[in-house]
Amino acid sequence: MAKRGFYASWFWALGIAGCVASGGGSTSSGGGESGPVVGACLQTECQQSVQSCEDERELTCAECLDLSCAGACSLDCGVCDGSGPCANWNFSVPASVPRDEALYTACAAAMTHARECGEEVAGDPCEVFSRIERHAMVPRYQCVTDLPCGTDATSCNPDPNEELARTLEEAMMSRCGEGLNPDWRGWVVQAAAWMRPDAVASLERCAGAGACASYTACLDAWAGAVSGATPPTT
Repeated sequence: MAKRGFYASWFWALGIAGCVASGGGSTSSGGGESGPVVGACLQTECQQSVQSCEDERELTCAECLDLSCAGACSLDCGVCDGSGPCANWNFSVPASVPRDEALYTACAAAMTHARECGEEVAGDPCEVFSRIERHAMVPRYQCVTDLPCGTDATSCNPDPNEELARTLEEAMMSRCGEGLNPDWRGWVVQAAAWMRPDAVASLERCAGAGACASYTACLDAWAGAVSGATPPTT
């Protein structure tokens, strides 16, 4: 697979990751981390359950016309201490992560070339890529920039990260009973091949997941952060 279409394959992540089976696990929200991609738990499975209970209680009470539902209005939905498996994730690339200027320049030239060739490249994805990709990818970008329009850029790609794909496949099978969506698998093995090891390692936050839906939600959130569609966070 050529990177991003060359360019398009990066942006597939935002739509394809959600098709990686129908769910996945979660991991606890605590713990510090280092690296260019930061992951955090927005809501644990317990918190999600309590929120759902409270929403249903509020709806029931709002529709109540007599005293028959007084018990439902006082239903105790419980409390959570913030620990336990995570249901909703957020991943981001902080703007505080220094960008590799040589990588940024090479990436920007490749993006300009893509636009000149009629490809749609939204925003400035190089702001993210120059923070999460390996410096060794500079010649790869130069390779793409030198290609005539319409030429398959596969030859400019590094070898795909099949080890990561096997790890994710095993996690999907154990949680969801089926493997990765083939298109998403193709994207992630190529995208990860461009990335710094510590950027790829941020996916490990999804590894301790429990339920299937939570696991794929975690993959979705990670893919959105590294796809370049979302600017670095301040």
